[in-house]
Amino acid sequence: MTRPFHLPSFPSVVLGAIVFLGLQTAAWADAPVSLAGKVYHDVLMPSSQTSSAIIVRLNADGSYNWIKQAQGSAPSYILYLLTPPPDGTYSYLRTSATTGVLSLSGTTTSRTLIFATATNGGVDSGVGYGTFELTDNPESSTAPLLNCSMLGRVGPGQSLTAGFIVSGTIKREFLIRVVGPSLTRFGVSGVWADPDFNTYTTVADTSPFSFPNGHYGDWSVAPDPSLPPVAGLAKIFATVGAFPLDPGSKDAVQLIKLSPGAYTVVATTKNSADPGGAVLIEIYALP
Repeated sequence: MTRPFHLPSFPSVVLGAIVFLGLQTAAWADAPVSLAGKVYHDVLMPSSQTSSAIIVRLNADGSYNWIKQAQGSAPSYILYLLTPPPDGTYSYLRTSATTGVLSLSGTTTSRTLIFATATNGGVDSGVGYGTFELTDNPESSTAPLLNCSMLGRVGPGQSLTAGFIVSGTIKREFLIRVVGPSLTRFGVSGVWADPDFNTYTTVADTSPFSFPNGHYGDWSVAPDPSLPPVAGLAKIFATVGAFPLDPGSKDAVQLIKLSPGAYTVVATTKNSADPGGAVLIEIYALP
């Protein structure tokens, strides 16, 4: 399984120094005058014991749409989904040649962005430091492949494997689903009642603030009962055009942020007592 690198429990002021010293080794970039049409991503460590991440679509009309909100805590800093706030409007102000401030209405979310390149850099949230990235909001007519799927059967000694390649030069976030029970609505019989999967790669990831996303072996059940994932996952499903999963089903889901390279998703039964069945592997690229 992929093992994204995560930072140990350093105080946030030390983390801020690490981030900004790292950015100072590169040339500063001009801050843009507008973020309209971009998708904003960041990962923060608000304190030595917590971490957080968001993805927000910034529309040309000044409105924004939440895609993802997640949080984690020491010692693993694994990011588990939260119920996203309502959508609203945003403001962005270029405050210097290399900085700008992004604020989301109806929330306490305000970010000072320090641009290392035109699309990424360091971020100061006022309560912690981290990194941010801007990606384009893909249009269906011009976007690269945004999803792929494979339908097959899994049983003892019989796995189903899907391979894919992340191209380009930046990390991308993906939604991976292995769906069994929810296939019955489409007339599929003999489905795998309790599917699960692992993701494998030889790609090493040592970048800071690369906290891993939680794995949901049963998509509607969180390891931490205070962080129910259903609303957060439903928002992401709608964003990428994935069909809804049945409430309470044991379909398996994970968000995962991947560096360029080759990956395989392997769905396999847990033991010889698991008969397996029909299952669908789906891989979606988030904007």
